[in-house]
Amino acid sequence: MYPIVICTAVLQKLGRRTAESRKKESRKSHFIYFRPSLETQGCFETKKQTLEYIQRYFTMFWGGLKPIKRRFILDCVTLGLLAHSSLIPFSNNIHATILVVACLLTITTAGWTNRWTISLPMVPIVFLQTLRYFIITEEAGDHTNSWLAFSIKAFSLLFIAKSLLLTILFPALKIPTIKGKYNVGIVDLHLPVDNFSQDYVLVRFLYPTLDKSTRIPYLDADIGAKICKTLIEVGAPPPLNKLGFLLNHWRLSTVKAKRNGTPFVPLHHNSSSTHQSNVENNSQNDESSCFKSLLPIVVYSHGLTGSAELYSYQTMNLAANGTFVMSITHSDASAIALKRKDGSCLGYDPHIANLAKEKETLLDSVRSRRRQVEYRAKEVLAAIDALLQLNIGNIQELDDLGVSFVSKLNVKDITMMGHSFGGATALTVANMRPDLFLCCVAHDPAIDWCTDGKMFLGGCVWFHLL
Repeated sequence: MYPIVICTAVLQKLGRRTAESRKKESRKSHFIYFRPSLETQGCFETKKQTLEYIQRYFTMFWGGLKPIKRRFILDCVTLGLLAHSSLIPFSNNIHATILVVACLLTITTAGWTNRWTISLPMVPIVFLQTLRYFIITEEAGDHTNSWLAFSIKAFSLLFIAKSLLLTILFPALKIPTIKGKYNVGIVDLHLPVDNFSQDYVLVRFLYPTLDKSTRIPYLDADIGAKICKTLIEVGAPPPLNKLGFLLNHWRLSTVKAKRNGTPFVPLHHNSSSTHQSNVENNSQNDESSCFKSLLPIVVYSHGLTGSAELYSYQTMNLAANGTFVMSITHSDASAIALKRKDGSCLGYDPHIANLAKEKETLLDSVRSRRRQVEYRAKEVLAAIDALLQLNIGNIQELDDLGVSFVSKLNVKDITMMGHSFGGATALTVANMRPDLFLCCVAHDPAIDWCTDGKMFLGGCVWFHLL
C-alpha cells in the first residue's frame, strides 16, 4: 500500500489545541493571504487579536515579501510632488505642472485602481489645490483669505499622510526569488484531455530550466482584476467586501521565472562533480561519464478559492529543486477564477459556501462538496493521462511554444499533492488509483469533503498532525 502523509497546519492560533476545542471550531479554509477576525461592527474582537494581526502582517512584509523598488520610488516621488505643491507659495504654472506630473506618474504606470492608495486620495488633493487656485490670486499669494489657505494646506497634507499610510499597509510586493538548484520554467496551457466532460484541463507546468529568469506577472493580466475582486467579496467582512479594488495591488506583483523556458534534465555523474560540470557535460552530451535522470512528477490540486497561480510559490519551490509540477486550476467553480479556452472567465460560485452557514443546509453543502471532489478527481486523472502521453510524444500547443517534455518525465515517480479542498482531492485521487502514485501529500485536508471518509481510518494510513 502506498504511503499517505496528511499534514494539517493550524494557522489561526499558536500552540496546540485540545480535542474538545477543535470540535467546537467550525472548519475554515486557510490561504496564503491574511484574513483578520472581525466582528460585524468591523472591529477586532480583542486587543490580543489586533496585536497578533499586526505581528503577522509585518512578519509577512519583512519575512519574505518585499516592495517592488521601482513602484516604491514612483510612489514616493508622487507623494513628494503632491506635498511640494501643497507647501510652496501658490503659482499658477508651477502648481498645474506639479499636479499633472504627479497624476500621470501613477495613472500611466499603474492605472487608477492598482495603486488606489495614491489615486483615491489624489482626487481630493487635486480638488483642494484647484480650489486654492480660485480663491487665491497669484499676486496676493497665500496672504489672501489666510485662514482658508491654511485649511486647504492642512487638509491637503492630511490626505497625503493618509495616502502614505495606505501605501505602507498595501504595498506593491514582489514574490521573493525561489532559492533552488535551478531556475523555474512556467507554461500555462489548456491541456487537451480524453475521458472527461470537457476537452481540456487548465494546467500550469513548472519545471527546472537553465534559461535566464525574468520577472513575470503573478496574476494573469486578463483575469487579475476578477481574482482580486472575488477574493475581497469572499474573504472580507462587510462593508469592505463591496470594495473590490482593495487587492488590486496584487496585479503589480511579480514572480521570477522563465515563461516557456527549455526544460532541463539534470545529469548524474558516476563520480562526484559540481553543478557547473553537470551543465557543461549536459551541453556536450558526454554520456561516458554521466547519465540523464528523469524528472519526478508532482500533481498539485489547489484549495477552495485558489488557483494554480495563487500556489505558485509552493510549486516553484518544488520545480527549482528538480521536480516537474503539474498544477491544476479546477473547473468546478471552486477556483477563484478560471480562464477558459475562448478567453471568457469562469468565476467562483459561493452558493455551496452559503449553504454551510445555515445548520439546516449544512449536510447539503457537504454533499455538494463531495460531488465536487468526485468531479475534481476525474479532472486530475484525465490530466495525468494526458501528461503521461506528453512523455511519449509532443502536442501542437507545446510545439508552438518551443517546449517539449518527451522522454524527460519519470512516470514511475508521481506524487499527488494538495491543500485543503485540494488535500481532499489528492486523497480521493490516490485512493482511486493507488497504482499511479508513490506518495500522496495532503496539507490541511478537508477530510469531511472526501467522497468516503471511512477509507482513511484504517491502519494503513499515517496521520501526521503539525
